[in-house]
Amino acid sequence: WQAAVEPLRPFALRGAIWYQGESNSLSLDRVRQHNMLLPLLIGEFKVKYPDVSISLKESNTEDIISMVENTVVDLAIAPDGRRLATAGTDGEVILWALPAGQRERALGGHGASARAVAFSADGALLATGGTSDYIQLFDPATGALKGRFYGHEKDVTALAFAPNGTLVSGGGDTYVSLWTPATGDRLAELGPC
Repeated sequence: WQAAVEPLRPFALRGAIWYQGESNSLSLDRVRQHNMLLPLLIGEFKVKYPDVSISLKESNTEDIISMVENTVVDLAIAPDGRRLATAGTDGEVILWALPAGQRERALGGHGASARAVAFSADGALLATGGTSDYIQLFDPATGALKGRFYGHEKDVTALAFAPNGTLVSGGGDTYVSLWTPATGDRLAELGPC
């Protein structure tokens, strides 16, 4: 709730219709069916509930394809609410501009799958982790790699910034590490957890 839904409260959302569409991820032709099936779903809803106002924002098929082909395993919203980071099973972290939902850039280097993303409290840093055994720090505004920290023996599966700016990471090695983002120094290692 706090990481994914709570940051959306300032936006003027009154509801959402979600068409999951897993069966549309089996092939490229099936992915394209999404553009046809969602309006049909909404059309049927409008017939049953004519007094409810619904507007449909059509998505770009390219964005639908990229979202369907890669499962999102973690996401984070920047503190100012203007950027979303998604970690996907394709090994990339994607940055999206909000509220428009435009794809800004992809950040790679996470191994087979990106697993964790976290924005610093000031939004100046994005920490990422994945099936690689290291953490990467990016400048989300430019996509520039600011640092890489090694210390976990397996996947990096969880990331968070403490209120004082300390980066906290958890991994498949069952350990939690605390880091100084500016230097990459490991302050502590807790575990096994």
